[in-house]
Amino acid sequence: MESVSVTRKHDPAGFPDFTYPVTIKAMTIESLAVDIKAQTIPALKVDISAQSLSTLSVNIVACAATLNVNILSQSVTVNVKTAVGEHVDTDIVSSVTLPINIVAQTITTLAVDIKAQTVGNLNVNIAASAVTLDVAIQSTAVTLPVSIQSSAVTFNVNIVSQAVDINIKTSSGANIVIDKLTQGAYIERRSVLENNGETPIMVDGNKTYARGKFFPRGCRGFISNVQVYCDNLDAVEHVLTVHFTVAPGMGDVYAVTLPLPAGSSEDWRLAYVKRMWNYDSLFIWVESDSDAYGRIGVDLGAPFDAYGSTDRAEWMAGPARLWIKVMLTGETVGDLPVTGTLNTVRVPNASSCAAGELTAISKGVEAVLLTLHGAGIVDAVRFATTHPAVELRIYVDDVYVQKIVPEDLYNWGFTASTPAYSLLKYSATATNYALITIPYEFKRKFELRGWHNLDTLQGILAYVNYRRIS
Repeated sequence: MESVSVTRKHDPAGFPDFTYPVTIKAMTIESLAVDIKAQTIPALKVDISAQSLSTLSVNIVACAATLNVNILSQSVTVNVKTAVGEHVDTDIVSSVTLPINIVAQTITTLAVDIKAQTVGNLNVNIAASAVTLDVAIQSTAVTLPVSIQSSAVTFNVNIVSQAVDINIKTSSGANIVIDKLTQGAYIERRSVLENNGETPIMVDGNKTYARGKFFPRGCRGFISNVQVYCDNLDAVEHVLTVHFTVAPGMGDVYAVTLPLPAGSSEDWRLAYVKRMWNYDSLFIWVESDSDAYGRIGVDLGAPFDAYGSTDRAEWMAGPARLWIKVMLTGETVGDLPVTGTLNTVRVPNASSCAAGELTAISKGVEAVLLTLHGAGIVDAVRFATTHPAVELRIYVDDVYVQKIVPEDLYNWGFTASTPAYSLLKYSATATNYALITIPYEFKRKFELRGWHNLDTLQGILAYVNYRRIS
């Protein structure tokens, strides 16, 4: 065994500098323990060459340390224990799972470059921060679920050369599907608007009590025909009238009739419509010419869509489904409902003129002169009376709005040149003529009636110019 020489130096002040040069050669040392406490050490250099070491344990406690380790040409297992007791196992030049927890730090840039690896799941949770997140995904099939909550977000997405479906859910829960300009965007769709079960219950079609079915969305297109599950157990023919409107309580846009042969059993029966429906919603209601015959099918399954009404103005939703189907062609996808004025043009309407007949009215009797069904605007009303005291009464959706009396217009100073209310001709003994250019908007019905309190029979005649949705 070779001898070991230890040289101890002293500094000029007589204190040791604790520098111990140690040289160990040609020995196999299983364990070399160095315990240095309560000292500040500038550098600790350990040079181990040409040896096989089974274990090299380094424990650094209570120090701020910079540890530079260079390991070449070795297969090494490195076990790093963090301050909170967690272990980070890193296998060098290998497939690595590296859990990283960074708390209470300000990080300017965190760059992660992952190449030539298969990454199963990459979960990133960023909370309570203002973040710019640049993500570039190339040459990969990726499902990327993103949830952004309680933040004001600018989200720029550039997707190139990919087939992508994008579904955006709004804060109210509705989904907006973005339809790309592909072939499916302009090819005609044909579908059946229906909602019914498998076994019907037959109820009276009813002349007194009207029954309806509501389709609230996705109805814009060309209505080819309508089908009603119905029967007629009477010995004579009856007729069902099928009305089409935008919503319960609105006036008809149009209507079709469905004849029911005498003694016909329950089945689906068809009536052609052949009209364009320009609205997103569709309410269909049916009435029979009889209170006993012309039955229609219903069932009590959900989702419910049945409505009922005795006056065709107020409707009550019921826990049932009416057996009515609509054959729709040219259906559009993703339309939003439109009402009011669009680009200064009122959505689909037709202008027309209606004339009543000269009606003779007795004292105290209110007589109907003219009725418009549907929804629209009356732009002008013209009327003539055989006496200036005869009243023209105006009703909108069965509500009395006002009366126009030539005698009152004359007494208030109206003339032929007065705007809005023009008394074109006044006579105490002959025919009187008046023109009203106040617009009257109606949802279901517009009606003119005549009345007077004179002892003799009097006459009245009326005309209207109007625009009605079509």
